Amino acid sequence: MDLDDSPCFVLLVYIAFILRWWDALFFHVEEELVSHEETIQNEIANETEGFLNTSKALNAALHAMAAHLHRYKADLQYLDLVLSDLHKHRKEMTYNPRPKQRDEGEDGKQEDEEEEEGKEGFSPTDRDLQKIEQLVSYLKIICCSADEAERKIQNILALLFNQIQSINDKTLQAILNASQQENRISQRLSLASHMLSKSMKRDSIAMKTIAIMTLVFLPGATFAAVFAMPFFTENKYLSSPSQVWIWVILTAICTAFAFGGYVHLVKRGEMTLGDPEDNNDTTVLSDRTNASNAPSAVGNGDNASPNGNKPHWRQRVSRRTSQGSIELSARRGS
Repeated sequence: MDLDDSPCFVLLVYIAFILRWWDALFFHVEEELVSHEETIQNEIANETEGFLNTSKALNAALHAMAAHLHRYKADLQYLDLVLSDLHKHRKEMTYNPRPKQRDEGEDGKQEDEEEEEGKEGFSPTDRDLQKIEQLVSYLKIICCSADEAERKIQNILALLFNQIQSINDKTLQAILNASQQENRISQRLSLASHMLSKSMKRDSIAMKTIAIMTLVFLPGATFAAVFAMPFFTENKYLSSPSQVWIWVILTAICTAFAFGGYVHLVKRGEMTLGDPEDNNDTTVLSDRTNASNAPSAVGNGDNASPNGNKPHWRQRVSRRTSQGSIELSARRGS
């Protein structure tokens, strides 16, 4: 028996058409997911440098598909609700079938035909129930396809993220290797600079030795050369060997002056070429001390002496004491 006279017939046909459309849609979604998975596998196998650019497009496409799947599943739930309502209220929507017209000569066969219809025929209500159950089964299959597509999207995203993480790890490893190489080069440079400083120190010691030897022998050789001139040799007093004490005294005096000047210059150079960081720290501390003590000196009129702007001797003593304590704490900290 057909459902042409049933009021649910058009609605069931429309729902069947929608379910076929959903089935075709998820079939195309499955094909697109397979193509994305093949793309990722090819990129993993080839390890191309342009994978990061490809991964951005794949990531955007997969997230868009995941968002569309959420919407599709919501629409499928609406269809499930519609079918459940049809299943619940099908008897109220169907009609009562008209009885069949029978001839008078067939009165004897009425009971046999009723038995045959009871065995073979179905009411429109039962036919509606059968079609609704078929559509519900079809909808469950489509929902299973949607769930499978969603799980596949999550798996492909995980594969994509793992590949991106692997590439990032390789890049980080390359950066670490480069930094280690740079550290080794800097270590070699520091060792070379250390050796250079040692050699410069040895050269400076040699130069100092040469300078000291020059200071020792230069005054004596100078005075010896001066006394060896002709206008000194013609003088009998100066040319006598007993007058060698003059050369000795002059040589000793000039050598002492030379050593004294050399020591003075070395100490002055050491004081001038002190540590610039210590000098800067001392300057900063003195500036801070002066800035902190300036308002107290201006604001307190009792501490000022009658000699203009000169501070009182107590204020000078306290300032020097605080400055000395700050410098001592800075030296302990360094």
